[in-house]
Amino acid sequence: MKKEKTFEKKQKPYQKIAIERIHKLFEETTKTTNQKLKKRYLTLATKISKKCEVSIPKELKTTYCKKCLTTNIETKKETPFTIVKCKNCGYEKKFGNKKQNI
Repeated sequence: MKKEKTFEKKQKPYQKIAIERIHKLFEETTKTTNQKLKKRYLTLATKISKKCEVSIPKELKTTYCKKCLTTNIETKKETPFTIVKCKNCGYEKKFGNKKQNI
């Protein structure tokens, strides 16, 4: 008998809690207008993801600048990529889009 390979990793309980906390911190960044608080929430979210060995979900990664930790960005959707460009520092990041079967 052959074992089927699964690509899903089983998450540990503390990793599920970490993802929930990351989502809550990103919700708080949308609620507040204070730039210092936004930066603090984003640094906490990145620290939690590193400490618990969890990656930040893709839908959240495209909402902030990784370099200067601000939410002042613009997104462009081109055919193979989603390009996120920061308005403050000019940093660009490309995220690959999944190919759709026709």
